[in-house]
Amino acid sequence: MNYGLIFSIICYRILTWIMNNAKFTGGMQKMKIKLKRAAAAIMAALTLSAVTASSVVFTASASDLYAASVSQNTATSNIIPLNNDPITLVRGETYSLPQSLAKTFPNVTFRIRTTNTSILHITNNTVTAYAAGSCKLIITGSNGVQVTKNVKVELPEIQIKFSTSNVIVGKSETVNINNLLTSATGKVEWTSSNSSVVSVNRYGRITALKPGIAVITGTIANGDSSSCKFTVKETPKSVSFEKNKIEFGVGENTTLKAVLSSNSASYNTTYSSIDPKVLSIDSKTGEIHALKAGKTVISVKTFNNLTAKCIVEVKNPPNSVSLNIKETTLKKGQTITLKPVFPSGTTSNQMSYYSSNNRIVKVSNNGVVTAVAKGTAYIAAQTYNNKIVKCKITVK
Repeated sequence: MNYGLIFSIICYRILTWIMNNAKFTGGMQKMKIKLKRAAAAIMAALTLSAVTASSVVFTASASDLYAASVSQNTATSNIIPLNNDPITLVRGETYSLPQSLAKTFPNVTFRIRTTNTSILHITNNTVTAYAAGSCKLIITGSNGVQVTKNVKVELPEIQIKFSTSNVIVGKSETVNINNLLTSATGKVEWTSSNSSVVSVNRYGRITALKPGIAVITGTIANGDSSSCKFTVKETPKSVSFEKNKIEFGVGENTTLKAVLSSNSASYNTTYSSIDPKVLSIDSKTGEIHALKAGKTVISVKTFNNLTAKCIVEVKNPPNSVSLNIKETTLKKGQTITLKPVFPSGTTSNQMSYYSSNNRIVKVSNNGVVTAVAKGTAYIAAQTYNNKIVKCKITVK
């Protein structure tokens, strides 16, 4: 129940009764008019105060309040609906003045302005949330009525976003962009920065036309957008694996990448394993998981149907490891290659090498040792399951 409104009505009626029943004459008649205007002003002020009890910034002169109050019904439906509750908008959303303002002030025109035009755009008194942030919206009437409201613009809960910022494709390759999005809602409008390099249709399907770079941008209805760079290379002429036969130990995880002809690419490259119970492989990335001892064949296929195969044998994890060289002496600048040796039926495809002193001896990821300066250093080799062996290198 609006007690403030009820109280204001009672006050208004009491003051009206006093003025109508008082015996004013001559100069007292003028006093009666002033009292009547004062009563109306009090009535309007109390009414507006009751509606905007939460500290709205509201200014009006006594004459404006009197003029408004005598021409308006005191029904709740005609009370100004604005308060100081903040307005929360999603980027792209619009806000307009409530229609009830025209009913409350039929002869008053209102103007809207904002304290930050980069967040809110205003056209013909329609406010559009343009960017995320906070600012104030100031509504001013020609009769002096003014309301200031805090506005917060948020990003839409569901946005359009690419899962990657760069995609490499081969000439003549097609890609469904929708498969590269982590989120999107509703209809997406697609554009290409260079349609002669990469074209895109309204369904989000791109076609690589010639080598070069183009940026594809998707925009949804609320204005949110996301872009991805597409680099186009030549169509592959050949595909292969680095080795025709590879060994892994049970539990090894790594990635096998196909080798394409020079300066070519194939985004839609697929991998497969004949026996995924022995070794599984991710069809898109080529990531493998050696699951149990046995043999299988992995295959790769490019978007233009070129294929290659590799025989894979999975063995048990090694319980020890040794090197083909236990100790040796090198001259400065000389190199040797270390090779791991495993017990029968075991292996480790992945090996890590470390030097105790890189200023004397350096070692590459492939076990190639280079003598740098005179002195003595140790090279440690480690398997994927953390079995370690060392060898001594002396440089003279």
